[in-house]
Formats: sequence, structure tokens, C-alpha cells
Amino acid sequence: MMRYVDAHCHVDQYPDPRAEVGACESAQTYTIAVTNLPREFVRTERLCVGRSFVRAAAGLHPELVARFPGAVEELLPLLARTKYVGEIGLDYTQASPNDRESQRKVLARVVATCEQLGGRVLTVHTRRAAEDALELLCDATKSSIILHWFSGSMKVLARAVEAGCFFSVNPAMARSTSGRKILEAIPGDRILTESDGPFVKHGGRELHPFEVRDALGEIARIRGSTVEEFRSIVLQNFRRAVSLGGAEDR
Repeated sequence: MMRYVDAHCHVDQYPDPRAEVGACESAQTYTIAVTNLPREFVRTERLCVGRSFVRAAAGLHPELVARFPGAVEELLPLLARTKYVGEIGLDYTQASPNDRESQRKVLARVVATCEQLGGRVLTVHTRRAAEDALELLCDATKSSIILHWFSGSMKVLARAVEAGCFFSVNPAMARSTSGRKILEAIPGDRILTESDGPFVKHGGRELHPFEVRDALGEIARIRGSTVEEFRSIVLQNFRRAVSLGGAEDR
């Protein structure tokens, strides 16, 4: 069977997470199962035990930092239990100045802990905050950085490429002019696919990780590639990205 990549998916948010993990395994889709809170990681971690294609990521979504001020203290000890960290990052869409500062402090602590542990694979949210996020991520010299659904400026995109970041892209990006420009500008050796399911919809319904294969055509056309060429490139990029984290894969 052909293998596929979903570098950012909220497996725990589907009605039946266990069935979702099983479907990823059956379709041989390498999936980073991001979580929004530490407690969600603990549940997702159990679902991934013994799985070949799905890995649980310990996360704290930036939009939840203000609502759960103690969550970072729960998150940091969990980082020793997994090679994958996310969803983390910054989101300035509705955050007050105080909330933005809290988000920056949390991200800085997570990055520092990952570096102390020898590096991790970080999947990062940067909505309307890409420049500030990149400043903090520059300290992650031992880690692999995946910028999820990047929507920053071309200037910041160029800086992220120079810093060695990868970019996970989804079908929703292909439906906007700005998203298509970003898809065209990302170097081929830095691009990964993602579903961001179940939050991203495709054909009026939630996208599943194993359906990344169906979205490849849409993105491949923008990239000027065939589906098979693009699938192969993404798979190679993913293997390189996850090899950069310092921890053993588990």
C-alpha cells in the first residue's frame, strides 16, 4: 500500500477517536495526533500504544492558555514521554495584550524544555502571530519545527525557511488566494500535508487523516506536480522532519 502523511490532526476531537486511529493504521497514514490540553494527551497516548502510524503529541493550544493558566505546569512533565509536541504556539486573533504575553511565556517555556530534553518535533500554530512565534522558535536548535497552516507574510515565510522550518498544508489553504500564494512559495523539501481534522471541512464534511490522499491532487496542482510525485516528496520530507527530534520515537 502507498503511505501518506497527516502532520496535524485532532484525533481526539472525532466522535470515535479509537476508530479514527484504527482507520489511520489501516490506510497507513502517518499521523501526528495533536492535543489542545495536557489531559487530552493522556487519553490520546493510550489510544496510540502499539500503533505503527499514529503518534500522540502533548499540547496546549494558545487560545486556551488564558482559560487554563495552570495547564503549562501539567504539560511540561509530559514532554519527556513523547517525541511529538503540539498543538502549541501563538494566536493573536482575539487575545488581549496580557493574554499575548502569557502565550509567549508558555511557548518560551515549552521550547526551552524541549531543548533540555534533546529536541522534539513541534507542530506550531502561528495565526496572526507568525513573526513573534518565529522569534521564540529560533531557540529550538535541537528540535524540528512544523508550522501548521501558515498564514503569515512572505517576509516571515522566507525567514522560517531560512530557519529550517517545515510547513504542513491542508486543502482549505488551496481555497484562498493568499493560501495558494503560500503553497506556491514553500520550497518543495519543506512541505508536509495535514488534515487539521475534524476542524477542516472538505466537500461540506469533516476531513479525516486517511483522506489526505484525496486532497493531494488539489495541492499538487498548485505545486505543479503530479499526485504521486508530491506524495513521495511529502513522505520523504516527513521522515526527515521526524528524524530531527532528539527523543526515541514512541
